[in-house]
Amino acid sequence: MEPHNDIPASTSEVSTDQPLTSTEIVLRKKRPLIAFAIGFGVLLTVCILVLLYLAKGSLPGEPLYRMKTEGSEQVQLLFKRSAQSRATYDTTLLATRLSELQKMTTRGTTATPEELSEIASHSSRHVQDAIAVLEKRDVASEDAIHILASLADLTRTMEVLVDNNESLNTIESTMSDNDSIANKALENNLRAFTDAGPVERVLALIQVEASKLEAMSTTVAEGSTAQITIARRSNDTAEALAESNFHDALQYILKAQQAVVVDQLLWSAERGPVDGAPTVPGEMPEGS
Repeated sequence: MEPHNDIPASTSEVSTDQPLTSTEIVLRKKRPLIAFAIGFGVLLTVCILVLLYLAKGSLPGEPLYRMKTEGSEQVQLLFKRSAQSRATYDTTLLATRLSELQKMTTRGTTATPEELSEIASHSSRHVQDAIAVLEKRDVASEDAIHILASLADLTRTMEVLVDNNESLNTIESTMSDNDSIANKALENNLRAFTDAGPVERVLALIQVEASKLEAMSTTVAEGSTAQITIARRSNDTAEALAESNFHDALQYILKAQQAVVVDQLLWSAERGPVDGAPTVPGEMPEGS
């Protein structure tokens, strides 16, 4: 007698049909809608990324400019958590405004007063915001000085650019004010740093900046504005150090660096010999 066996001969004989739950029924009905929503979300994300990419190179007066200045730039600023990173980013934004101003002077059409005013307004905000953040004293003195020196280099460059282009005279006053504000903040931080000491710390920073200036001096052309300024400020620095006037010594070094930065950003012909021929010095910016 064969043993009784209730197991089906093959799995194909087992019924797999199970009644769907109400949740599964709803999900099946909504699958096309979910697929559409996902596809639309991906398409929207791609469109936004494309617009942000196109906005990156936009100028005042163009449709995407405000998307850049009030959108992507401000969103990126939200991710800068420390005082140092926020102030550094404001300096980066000021460099962007300088680049925009340079493009507007070479694009072949005259910028309107409204377009220039928009750049000037943003520039003022970047300068003031960077200084306000650094005034919280959450940044090491040396780091604050480096940031403010970069800020002052850019404000001086923008002021010189405006002074040398009649088409930009409507924002001359604003750029001059920005430069004064940046340099005053730098001066205050230099004074506080050198007065607080200790001397070893101050001398260490002077050595760092002097070495930086020495490296920068190898990139300037013979007879250029930068070279003239470096020579003059080097003599001033030596005299200040001989008198233990560390504040002035550091200030002279930073001024010499600034002359190189201005030449680098505005007068590319003064960046080293041009085909082996000497260059004609440009006019030395006031205050260099």
